[in-house]
Parts: sequence; structure tokens; C-alpha cells
Amino acid sequence: ANEAAAMTDGIEASSDISASGTAHAEAGWTLIELLVSMALLALMGVLLGTAITGARSSLASIERQANESALQAARMHIRNVLSEARPLRRPNAPPQAPVIEGSRTSLSFVSSFAPAGQYAGIYLVEFTLEPAAREGRWDLFETRTLYRPTYGDAAERPNARTKHRLVAD
Repeated sequence: ANEAAAMTDGIEASSDISASGTAHAEAGWTLIELLVSMALLALMGVLLGTAITGARSSLASIERQANESALQAARMHIRNVLSEARPLRRPNAPPQAPVIEGSRTSLSFVSSFAPAGQYAGIYLVEFTLEPAAREGRWDLFETRTLYRPTYGDAAERPNARTKHRLVAD
């Protein structure tokens, strides 16, 4: 009985020892496990940050290419319009008025260039820079006014004024 009491005292005293004789760890994380999990989280953060940075630079590159193609198309259009510029004065302009007028934000002249879908004739063309929605940015607009159509009857005259954006922002 003494032996059984000593055995039960030993079992009660060391409740961390299992029936097989091995000790159970207390519930929780070891320092090594915490360090490994923190290192994995840091690695995932670095990889995610790199992916986000790469995506942003790819998006900026695509946007830059789109802007370059829009600028190239606008440059080609302006070149075509200027190649058809005529030495005519604006309607109701005094004889000493310049043929091509300009300022820091606008350029106007007379041209016979008619883009696809517009009527043939002589146009007063004005290119203007107007402030865009974002501060420090500008939009390029073209305004065309048909003031001498190639056909004779003024009653047939179409909508004589158009304005559209060539380059945005």
C-alpha cells in the first residue's frame, strides 16, 4: 500500500508526464516558431510589395505608351491641317490682321483641310489649350468653323462649328 501511495503521489506531483513517460509541453508557441512565422510574414510582405510596385510600373508604362500614341496622332493631324493652311484672313478681320494668330494658349488660322466625315470648304481652325481637371495639366482642343463652303447655297450649310478634344490631360 505504501508503494501504491508513493506511486500515486509521484503521478500527482508530476502531472506533466504522460502514461508513456514523456513530458507534455505547456500550451503556446515556442520562440523558434514565433520567429519562423514572423520571417514568413515578412517574406510575404516583401513579395507582395514587389508585386504591387511591378504592377504600378507596368500600368505607368502602358499609360505612357497610350499618351505617346495620342500625341503622335494629334501631331499628325495638326501637320495635315497646317499643310492646307491658306493665306486668307479671318472673316471680318482688318486687312493688316495676321494670317496666323496665336497666343500662349491658342493658335488660329484658315485651312482647307477637311477630316473624314466633314464637309469640304474653307475652315477657320483654332487650337486651344484649356486647363484639365487635374491641376497643372492641359487639354488640347480643336475648334473648326466652316465659313466658306464649296457649294453655293448658304441654306445647305451644315452645322458650321465643331469642337473636339485632340489630347486629353
